Amino acid sequence: MQVWFSIIPGHGHFFPMLPLARALCAAGHVVTFGTSASYGTTVREHGFEAFAVGLDYTQSGIVSGPGDIDALVQAMFVDGPPELVRSYADRFSKARPDVMLTDPSDIGSPIAAEVAGVPWGVVLNAVIGGEHAGDVPFDLEERKAVLTQSNAIKKLRAHIGLEPLDLLESERPYDRTLRLTMAPKSLAGWPLKWRSHTAHELRPEIHTSDSNDAWLADIPSDAPVVAVSLGTLFGTSELYRRTVEAALGTGATVIAVTSFDLGIEHDHLITTSWVSMDRLMDRSDVLVHHGGWGSTIAALATGTPAVVIPLGADQFVNAARLDSIGAAISVDIQEIEDIVPRSIRAVIDDPTYRLNAARLAREIENMPPADDVVPIIKGLSEEGPPQLNR
Repeated sequence: MQVWFSIIPGHGHFFPMLPLARALCAAGHVVTFGTSASYGTTVREHGFEAFAVGLDYTQSGIVSGPGDIDALVQAMFVDGPPELVRSYADRFSKARPDVMLTDPSDIGSPIAAEVAGVPWGVVLNAVIGGEHAGDVPFDLEERKAVLTQSNAIKKLRAHIGLEPLDLLESERPYDRTLRLTMAPKSLAGWPLKWRSHTAHELRPEIHTSDSNDAWLADIPSDAPVVAVSLGTLFGTSELYRRTVEAALGTGATVIAVTSFDLGIEHDHLITTSWVSMDRLMDRSDVLVHHGGWGSTIAALATGTPAVVIPLGADQFVNAARLDSIGAAISVDIQEIEDIVPRSIRAVIDDPTYRLNAARLAREIENMPPADDVVPIIKGLSEEGPPQLNR
């Protein structure tokens, strides 16, 4: 079976796909990634073939601060999708996979696959939020941001002459094909069979990597350990500085994962530019993070409670769900100085947070691993959609 993964060019979109890609290869199938020319280098460094499609950009190349997020949205949902449709149409005329698995933020490749008659599904590394009228923000500008993706799909289909999809309210295109969802049950708003009859669980895994672990030797044993990791796209020097200072105010040892020079000298501060998240979680009592998928899963899969400062994208949904199930405390970015120290102390002192995080860790451990999902993908390639969760 020839399997093509189509991904947005960024670590947060590529790394969650790796366990499934490796499982497919181990089962004797051929895996290739379609992404931007620039990001193909990263894909190949991880042992997979890649071909160039769409605009040539990387997320980290566009975003150097919060003001660049609009430019990234423009590339992902406005300028990029038509280029992806054209790129894949050209590639399909020369070679075709048996099945295509897409990134949930990639709205161009599913349309190209539909036109070409290639079976496709989505690998969903996210918690789905509602899009019913009462579930989106009241503020019109915020509402526009929430609905950007669904509106972009409608415009793109109209642009290339396709009929509108006859979807039910809050339904997504992949709900008619296949959804491999990595969100454990407690993070989902509804049970899978109520949310989507094509949803199948896929265990999320912590991304591990080579890193310089010299910082491990510097961790004192006389204080709790708080890790701070605010992502590669949304975390700024100022945000890291504010958060680290707030964390240090608790008396904890703070491990800041950042390449920024924070200008802070403190006996209980350790900084490192890159870590393997499994080793970081092994030494952390609390993770302060932004609610990105990789950080969320790293904390939950290891039973580590968290303090979450959501900054954009799906992070607000993730933070709200983590807070509601008692595995984390969500903090507004405007309240870092006042609320983060109290939240860290609460998460450390109240064992309920760790117990709830441990419960989620058990849920994740009991989810089907990538090896078990391979037959579902094979069924999609041979039988076509939908692949129902009977």
